[in-house]
Amino acid sequence: MKNKLIKFGAVVMVMMIIASMLALPSSAYIAYNTYNYNYYGEAVETPSGYTPEKVYYGSDLGVGILNNPVDLYVSPQDEVYILDYVGNNNDAVLHIFDKNLKLIKSLSTLKANGHDYTMVLPESLVVDKYGYIYICDTGNKQILKLDKDKSGKIVQTIGAPNSDLFEGDFKPSKIAIAKNMSLYVISSGCLDGIMEFNEYGVFLRYFGAPDVQMTLNDLVNLAWRRAYRSLFGKGVDDSFLTYVPTEFENMVVDDYGFVYALMATTKDQNTDQLFKMNFLGSNILDPQAKSTKKVNSTLSATYGDLVRRATSGQGNIFVDVATDSDGFITMLDGNLKKIFEYDAEGNLTFVYGGDGQQQGFFSKPVAVAKLGKKTLVIDRYFGTLTVFDHTHYGEKLHNAIVLYDEGLYDEAEEYWDVVLKYNANCELAHIGLGKVYYQYGKYEEAINHFMLANDRKNYQDAYALYREALLSDHFGLIMTSLLVLIILWIVWRIFGKSIISAIKERKQGGGDDDDSEIME
Repeated sequence: MKNKLIKFGAVVMVMMIIASMLALPSSAYIAYNTYNYNYYGEAVETPSGYTPEKVYYGSDLGVGILNNPVDLYVSPQDEVYILDYVGNNNDAVLHIFDKNLKLIKSLSTLKANGHDYTMVLPESLVVDKYGYIYICDTGNKQILKLDKDKSGKIVQTIGAPNSDLFEGDFKPSKIAIAKNMSLYVISSGCLDGIMEFNEYGVFLRYFGAPDVQMTLNDLVNLAWRRAYRSLFGKGVDDSFLTYVPTEFENMVVDDYGFVYALMATTKDQNTDQLFKMNFLGSNILDPQAKSTKKVNSTLSATYGDLVRRATSGQGNIFVDVATDSDGFITMLDGNLKKIFEYDAEGNLTFVYGGDGQQQGFFSKPVAVAKLGKKTLVIDRYFGTLTVFDHTHYGEKLHNAIVLYDEGLYDEAEEYWDVVLKYNANCELAHIGLGKVYYQYGKYEEAINHFMLANDRKNYQDAYALYREALLSDHFGLIMTSLLVLIILWIVWRIFGKSIISAIKERKQGGGDDDDSEIME
């Protein structure tokens, strides 16, 4: 009987375990490591913010094979454009899909003045709010504007600027467009900055030229060069290096007209690679404005993989950048094959992807774009389009940041609490809750969260207000106590000696004499 009961209990337990497993929400397996960086710049494991939803090959997209895709763009109409090369001659073809990645059309032949037109090694494209398509026809040294009906008809070409400001060769390699129809172009080999054209294709100006990046060794060589020229003349230093600004690698324009540009660097350079430029061309991304500041300013100002930069010098090489309607910045790293996402302040939110052949990994990622909340990445080597979607954790973290930025503190607090249940070490969540409590005047709670996040500035601000609030709340008691002390002090000053004398007389027997007189 006892054995039967044991067996029955075991069967019930197994059934309960199976039922609990079936009740759990299903989630896709994520092969890559997900992490963020703490105050000291150390990588800390976190839940994943994105999961690979699906990997599309050319056959899945209805185009046969993606032979050599070079660019990806999501239009204001939520249509997806992929620029690909086909055949041994690298003939270009433009594939157009709807938001569900169903093929709308493939343009392999363009028309110019009724004749066939062949693009030569085009590298980039954008689509304006009306549906017109702009392509950097790099090999032909011009920009093509195609009709919005997707017929492949060229309605305008933009060639080398006819301006005294322009010198050299016009090789448009990257293009971006703003809501006001201004075109921004990166020309290969141009060191003067980004070129701006108006909606009619007229060149307006250069802007945003980055400063010359020089190492300590470069500065020593430059000093020696100046000394050498002063001794032997200006014409004898042809063998010396010439220091020039670095080119931009890629760019995108957000809904507010800010230009996010990536500076081209090599693997061993630890310089900032992301610029957020206003209309004047000034970089307004301030590392000191970040919530999640690091232990030193160099770590705070660095984007990408902090650990690898610090240990081996093998930094990131960002090849593309995208933004979404909530202000999040997505940067694609072609060296480490990872995707780094930042919020509008420049705080790192998520890292995902990696080098490999599993789902969610890449071999040669070349382009990234945002389709709503989803991230799209083109892999040139595998000929694939990978779609990433938010995990539950990623969705909650995004919502918390957006709601707080919109001033909806009650709603943001709920999301931050959920985020901390997933990841108790999330510095962004602690800072977010600290700011929420700060807005509510709950300074003691704010102090605790800022302390956990190592947010020293906000901690100091909250502590100062907490001290003021503490004094204000107990002002009546403090003043009453102070008044009582003052009164006691005055009484003591007036009657203190008499009281002391009376006490002394009593101790010396004054009380016994009085008793004897009464008895007589």
